[in-house]
Amino acid sequence: MSQPSLSADIVSVFVYRSRSRAECSCGWEGNPRRRKARAVFDALLHAADKGCRENWPLVYDERGPRRSLAPLAWLAAATAIIGGALYLSAPANADPVADYTLIAAPVICDALAERPYVSTVVDLVRVIMVDSGYDGGFAGSVIGSAVRDYCPQNQAPLDRFIAVYAPNATAHPINGAVGGRIA
Repeated sequence: MSQPSLSADIVSVFVYRSRSRAECSCGWEGNPRRRKARAVFDALLHAADKGCRENWPLVYDERGPRRSLAPLAWLAAATAIIGGALYLSAPANADPVADYTLIAAPVICDALAERPYVSTVVDLVRVIMVDSGYDGGFAGSVIGSAVRDYCPQNQAPLDRFIAVYAPNATAHPINGAVGGRIA
C-alpha cells in the first residue's frame, strides 16, 4: 500500500448550532454529525486517506476558533504557584537554587521538551525572575541545575542560549555538584 503524498489541502471541523461537519479545502465534505467527536473522526480519517493536512485548531465553533491560554501563560501560572509554595515552606538556611530547582524542574523540562528554542530559555529566565524576585543569575542557575539533573537531553537550547547571551561565560556546576551529588 502506497502512502499518500502530502498536499496543501487542509481539513477542519465546523460546529453549526447542534451539528458538526468536517470540511476540506479539496472540496470534500463529511456528513453532518450530532456529535462533534464523530466529525473530528471523519476529518482525521479523510486526512489519513487523502493526504490532506489537519488545520490547527481543528475544530471551529460558531464563535470562531477556540481560545486557550498560551503555553507560557500556563508555565507562568505554574511557576508562580511553585514559587509561592517554595517561599512559604523553605527553611531559613536552605539553598534557594536547589529548593527552587527541585520544585520547578518538571515544568522547566516540559517547556524545553515542548519548545527546544533559545526563546523558551529566555521566557523561562523572565518567568523565574518575576516569580522569585532574584536576578538573572539565579534564574540561570535554576535552569542549568534542572537541565543538568533532571533532563540532560534538553541541554542543546541551553547551550545555544549561553552562546548567544553570554559567549564568554562557561556553565559550571553549582557548589561543585556533579550529577546531583556534591563532588
